[in-house]
Amino acid sequence: MNSGDATFLMNLYERAILPQFDIQNNISWDKNEQTFQNGRARFFKSDDLSYMLVFEDYPTLSVDDVRDISGVNGSIIPIRLRDDPTETHLSFGPRSTPYKYVDGITGYFSLYRYENVR
Repeated sequence: MNSGDATFLMNLYERAILPQFDIQNNISWDKNEQTFQNGRARFFKSDDLSYMLVFEDYPTLSVDDVRDISGVNGSIIPIRLRDDPTETHLSFGPRSTPYKYVDGITGYFSLYRYENVR
């Protein structure tokens, strides 16, 4: 992924995805990104708290899977959707076929707050 694509995705995430989890202030993206089969995790801070935004083609990861993929060695807390506090996954993109798949956009997003143990 080139830097222009990454910038586009981070802008999209800030404007369309993160507000669904009630995150809208002082977002500072880390350059670190972990990729895994069928997805990726992007790391950022908001108001001095550490988060990771996980994108998957289909939501299959448990918190333990996220810990293994991310390398976080401390607590990981799933963040619930602002408008549906029973849900931790946000589906983004068309729900019917046929549709065009767009990597990093068309799929499912989960947000986790984390703390690494030092």
